[in-house]
Amino acid sequence: MPPKKQKEFTISMAASLHCFSGEVEENFDFFLDLLESLATLEEWSVEKKLLTLKLHLKGKALKFLSDDISNEQQNNFEELVGLLKKKFSRSVSFEILQNKFNKIVQQPGQSVKDLAEEISNAANRYFNKGNSKNPEICTLTEKMKFSKFLESLRPDIRTQVKILGPSSFEEAVKQACNAEIAFNDTAAASSNVFTPAEVNILLAKHFESSKKIEELNKKIENLTQISVGNHSASEPWDRSAFNRNDHGSSALNVKIECHICGKGHITTECWYFPRESNAGSHSSHPQRFYNRGNFCPRRGFRSARSRPFHQGRNNRNHPYHRRNLNF
Repeated sequence: MPPKKQKEFTISMAASLHCFSGEVEENFDFFLDLLESLATLEEWSVEKKLLTLKLHLKGKALKFLSDDISNEQQNNFEELVGLLKKKFSRSVSFEILQNKFNKIVQQPGQSVKDLAEEISNAANRYFNKGNSKNPEICTLTEKMKFSKFLESLRPDIRTQVKILGPSSFEEAVKQACNAEIAFNDTAAASSNVFTPAEVNILLAKHFESSKKIEELNKKIENLTQISVGNHSASEPWDRSAFNRNDHGSSALNVKIECHICGKGHITTECWYFPRESNAGSHSSHPQRFYNRGNFCPRRGFRSARSRPFHQGRNNRNHPYHRRNLNF
């Protein structure tokens, strides 16, 4: 029973192998690698590998096998594989390989060790595919890895490595790893330092705030000019606008009203305010000289505040003396 299961397993794996037709989009090296892997896994003999290879050829490959290859060459596996490689293998030019190799750069978040491993594998795959021991090929590969590694590093790490002046690829990798650790420690210690992007955001916010403050100042200046321009020259100047109130703040916003006539000026500048010319009068009611007949122009009737007092005209401590009329 176990050999029977092994036979079924072998047949199923061989049947899963795709055929090779020799078209441009197909890769004969990939097809041959699959065939060799199956032969190694299932321990095929050379005759079975040769037969499986012939059975999985079709199209141009099968026509090439039947028309251009002799019977002796068809029965030799190594010779048949060599002829098929020569006919259908795609040879990549050195220029294409060089362009692929030059595109390797250190990506964001990629460590120095990962970059060195990527460059080393790419150089061996593109320029020393068979791991040749030829000194010239090995020297050329090492030089290409060394130069490409220095070129692909981050600018800050590359500058530090060039200052140290390594002489080989391995030495450059060690120095770059040390520089990477040092820069990471410095970045962690200075985590409170703003990045250029954060600085630009702060400057933009400050510019907006300054612009709003400037607009508010212009509005205040315009309102001040309008209030000054609307002042009538026929009316007495409102001096109390420049005084201070009881709390020490400016009185520009305080509405001024005369307590005698009700107009917009202070009481001492009112037309009905008592003057010094009335001081020599012997009238028993000296407070009435500013308003004869005791008529109040604002209320339209006689003032209730007027009352006679007989203490004499020199009684300055009396609450209704002319010098105590501070409304």
